[in-house]
Amino acid sequence: MYLDMHTVALLIPLIYGLSLISFGKELTLQSIFGFKYLVSPASKPLPLLANVYKTQIKFSIIAAIIGFFAGLVSILTNMNDPAAIGPAYAVLVLVILYSALATGLIYYPLYKKLS
Repeated sequence: MYLDMHTVALLIPLIYGLSLISFGKELTLQSIFGFKYLVSPASKPLPLLANVYKTQIKFSIIAAIIGFFAGLVSILTNMNDPAAIGPAYAVLVLVILYSALATGLIYYPLYKKLS
């Protein structure tokens, strides 16, 4: 499996940085520790934490758009160097893929389970 650490280093800090700005330290930490609800049932609905995950879905999409444009700019600046287009295209595609995976496999199931 190929894991592009540059793309992951773009997505995770952006999603949780925006969560930190929007919700503060306590709810952001609860959203990180709330990953346990992926494998264990919640004892009761947690609408506040579900709202955090719903917003993180939006932040994940924003991060994908930012990564897409970063990859696009990298492609357009390296048009004269064909060897540099491949890695730039990989960033463009992988940031969308990782964002979709994070949304579909983590944030959306947690949102549905806790709401």
